[in-house]
Parts: sequence; C-alpha cells; structure tokens
Amino acid sequence: MSQSTVGLYRGFGIVGERYNDSPTRARNFTLVSGGTNPNTIGNAFTATAEGVATVGGTGFFNGILGFPKQYVLNGTTAGGTLAPSLNLPDYSIGQLIYFGEMIVYLNSAANQGDQVVYNTTTGALSAIPQLTSVTGSIATTTLTVTAVGAGTLSVGQVISGANVVAGTVITAILTGTGGVGTYTVSVSQTAASATITAKNAPVSGYALVPNTTVIDYNLASAGIGVIRLTN
Repeated sequence: MSQSTVGLYRGFGIVGERYNDSPTRARNFTLVSGGTNPNTIGNAFTATAEGVATVGGTGFFNGILGFPKQYVLNGTTAGGTLAPSLNLPDYSIGQLIYFGEMIVYLNSAANQGDQVVYNTTTGALSAIPQLTSVTGSIATTTLTVTAVGAGTLSVGQVISGANVVAGTVITAILTGTGGVGTYTVSVSQTAASATITAKNAPVSGYALVPNTTVIDYNLASAGIGVIRLTN
C-alpha cells in the first residue's frame, strides 16, 4: 500500500543543539550551581569566578549551555539508574554558547524579533517584545495608562510618542504594576491620550540575554524555538 499522507512538520533537533552550520562560539566553564537549581542544557549561565559559572544569576552573562550530545549521563541525583536528562551535576565542564544560532526551550509565547530573557534563579529562557506599547496620557508628571498593547513599563524607561516631550523617563511606579495604572515621569507636561512606546525591559527576577533575539518559530505558548546570540 502506498503512502497516503505526508507530515507537514519535522523534528529539527533538541534543546541546546546548534540550529545550523553557521559560526558558533563557546567557552568551557566549570558549572557550580549549589544543587538547588540544576545545570540544565539550554539555560543561561553567569560568572561567579574565573572559569566558574552558575545557572541563572546576576553576574556577567557567560552563555547558554549547549552541545547536549557530548555529555555523559550520570543517573539521578540519588544515584539511580541512567535516564535521558538535560541536567548536568555540579563541577561538570560545560560548553556555554555566546555566539551563534541554537535551539532552546522558551517558557513563554514568542515571536520572531523578540528579545530573550532568563530567570535569574533557574536560568530558564523566555521572550519579551522589543518595545512596550501602551495607550496613555500625561498630566504634569503623572502618566496614566489605560491600555497595554505589548510589553511592560518599568522605572528607567525612556518613553516616546506624538504628544510626549523628548527625553521623558519613568521615575516611579504609582498604581501601575507594569501595565494599566499610573506612573511618575521626569518632565512636567500635558500630553493627550495616544500611543506611547518604550524599549521593553525584563520584569523583576529576569535579566536580558545580551544581544539575543528569537529568529525562528513564532510560539503561541511555551515551546521550542530558535535564537541568535551575537555577544
């Protein structure tokens, strides 16, 4: 009997693998995360000392743990039988990718062009839009946001819009929590309600993966995508 159906989608790799044969740069680090959070392939790592990296963290960004097929399986934490795993034990030598295109798991919806962020506790990756876009008005130094198109407002963002004075910065959060609500801005002015934009910033507990964007596979929810690192 001949084949009657053809799959439209194909598996293209696993988390941590290079997406293609474009140039890739990585460095070897000793992974020491203290056992609370695993050293997971596909997650972000930061520096704690020369040659030492921890998953997540708030230090200098070292890269994303890649090359899953080259590591030895070590069994469970309690010494159980071997099983497929993306976790490496502490004091493993891991290769952290800081330049190239790789396959990762994103813990959020994502679109091509989004920025990539990581959880500073676990190192898990997510995506956020490049720009925050809201509808709002300004009276003296109070910004009132009535709707959010994308992203999150935070202190330190420079906002812009057709009615907004150039160089206006959000200096404090009043009733807003990143979205609808009120904020204090640095320049007193009167601005009628209109679209206001700002470069997006991670929410508390997350940090940007520097110079990194989603380049393939729009995701309606969490799933596997492709990112490009240009650090």
